[in-house]
Amino acid sequence: ILNGCTCSQESDLVSIGRLVAQGALGALTINQSTLSATTFTSLAFALMTPSPCTGLRELSIYNCNAGPSTLSCLLTALLERSSGGLPALNALSISGNRLDYIGYDDNAQLLRRLLVGPGSCPMSLILERMDLTPLAAIQIAQGIYLAHDHGIKILSLACNPQIQDEALAAIMKNLSSSKTHRLERLDLSDCGCGPLAASALLTFLEENISRSLSISLRSTVLPLNILNRLAEITGKPEARCVLSLDPNHNTPADDLPLAVLTGLKSPHVEVLQGHRKTLNALISNFHRHPPNSS
Repeated sequence: ILNGCTCSQESDLVSIGRLVAQGALGALTINQSTLSATTFTSLAFALMTPSPCTGLRELSIYNCNAGPSTLSCLLTALLERSSGGLPALNALSISGNRLDYIGYDDNAQLLRRLLVGPGSCPMSLILERMDLTPLAAIQIAQGIYLAHDHGIKILSLACNPQIQDEALAAIMKNLSSSKTHRLERLDLSDCGCGPLAASALLTFLEENISRSLSISLRSTVLPLNILNRLAEITGKPEARCVLSLDPNHNTPADDLPLAVLTGLKSPHVEVLQGHRKTLNALISNFHRHPPNSS
């Protein structure tokens, strides 16, 4: 794990690249570091180098000022890695970097190819805080649909509010269409979820009610009718899906209907700790002072 590296330490990173190439490192994390394209190129070549060991299986490059050209080099290396017979990464995180320039989706297309390839698809893909556009989200949605039974298990697109409603709806619809998806955890917090995506989410949950699936929609404004339906679906005995919500962000707590309050009380729904006291108090007040039958 390397935190806060600078260009003056790049010789050390080149040495680390050699260790990756030799298969001596199983996991590499670089956090909040300003590195040159040369260093990333060295790492990319290391990713493609066959080694007697299984080699690197987890790679995280967080908030390293990596632009589209740098990420293109890394993603291409991961695709070449699979064609060379090396195993796919178990986990890939490139959060906090810029995937594509505005109006382009070249790297998003590389991500789609990474998801589709049976020898290149990681089990965990974290793409948070990357200014992802609707174009990029559509490519990811297509990758999810085409991935079939070798698809990812964990996908996080959190904190990409530019994705917006229509592209999120495409992701949910493609998940519904892909009956063989292996997804276990999906984070769409603060991604611009609107009525289209919320409706697609309800359909997806109804079709996958008995699957072990965790979905996070924190920092997401949802209409009351959607919250009611979420409470109904997750309240069913056969439900195994876990939702993470922030109800005080979705709508004022005093306006939450009883179905939502009791639904959010169930073990199938998680709420932020700061809001649980408010929900419990509201539920207790309701039982102490129930409305009259009229």
